[in-house]
Amino acid sequence: MNHRCDEIAMTLEKIVEIQRRAVREERREEFCDFGRLTNGEGCGFIECNTRPIQLFLCCGGPERPWSLPIDREFDGCNIEGCEKSCVFRVERVQNGTVTVRALKEKHECKDHRERFEATDSFEIIKLENIAALRCLKDAFVDICIRNY
Repeated sequence: MNHRCDEIAMTLEKIVEIQRRAVREERREEFCDFGRLTNGEGCGFIECNTRPIQLFLCCGGPERPWSLPIDREFDGCNIEGCEKSCVFRVERVQNGTVTVRALKEKHECKDHRERFEATDSFEIIKLENIAALRCLKDAFVDICIRNY
């Protein structure tokens, strides 16, 4: 991997680790609320378990974030009415790849920390194909995580 890939991999691995720590905290009985992603730094005192990101791929151009269909029933987005997302939760970084989960923006958002809901749409991307990433404001996403 080149220097850019190494930096992107380190950033993504750090995101996975802080999300993992937040999920561990939210599962502990003494926590009534959800764990803080950054121990109050950057997230304030709002409880978060996800650092949403946008990805910019080498082949897609730097002006538009990459997007993914949020419904696994569609095998492409040339179908009318296919909803896409360009916001993701990093799930795993492994063997030169990153696994991301598409997040769907909530239409009824009672709290700014709960802007997104999880989908069952995942993609595995080679790190060498990522030109840049953009971190969005930390958020809470209601997800079922079994391997933490």
